[in-house]
Amino acid sequence: MLDDGAPAQQNSASNRSYPDSRRPVPSNKYNGRHLAMNNCERALVLASHLGEPRTLVYFAVGLAELHIARRDLAAATSTFDACAAACAALGDGGLRGALLQRVLPMAMEVLNMQGRTAESFQRWRLLNGVLAESGRAVPEECPICAEPFSPERACVALSCGHSFHRDCCDLWLGHRMFTTGVFCAECPVCKQVDVSLKPTPAAAHALVMQRQAMLVAAAAAAVDPGLMRAQ
Repeated sequence: MLDDGAPAQQNSASNRSYPDSRRPVPSNKYNGRHLAMNNCERALVLASHLGEPRTLVYFAVGLAELHIARRDLAAATSTFDACAAACAALGDGGLRGALLQRVLPMAMEVLNMQGRTAESFQRWRLLNGVLAESGRAVPEECPICAEPFSPERACVALSCGHSFHRDCCDLWLGHRMFTTGVFCAECPVCKQVDVSLKPTPAAAHALVMQRQAMLVAAAAAAVDPGLMRAQ
């Protein structure tokens, strides 16, 4: 999924479950996505007129994912920002907070993909304000490295509301992935799993290679038990 023009994300171990933006898009898939984009845009207009914020968020996320699939990250950012603005205008504080907690982390991620870490940091500040309104403690330091968050260093917010430096989170998830042999986006703080976070193609490939190496080693040990003891 990672875009070749996104230096902040090239070495990431994980990313949101967006389509791989580096793959060539066949014409039939492009036509299908174009139709889906039109449908999402119509649904967004209808949801806005009907005052259905949950439906609006659902289709805004879908439209943003389609923009990402077409490598139009700027359009995805515009979609997320418009959606966040609509959610921020809601009078129901509980609903407003719940929807913003869903939209803002994704908006941050897309900005990080473009190397726009300072703007992503602004969305992170907005997210912290939402969490503070609900009574959540909002630390100013990364729980992994204990260094402060800053506009110069990309950060990621998981669905549970805990935030980390992007590189710290990648190291944590990558270590657990290669230790257990399975990718699981488990929060280092509360252990809640963010199901929207998936391994990048590079990380998934590395995991497959590790599994294959383990199978080869096991097969060799079965033929020569002394080989495993020697290793």
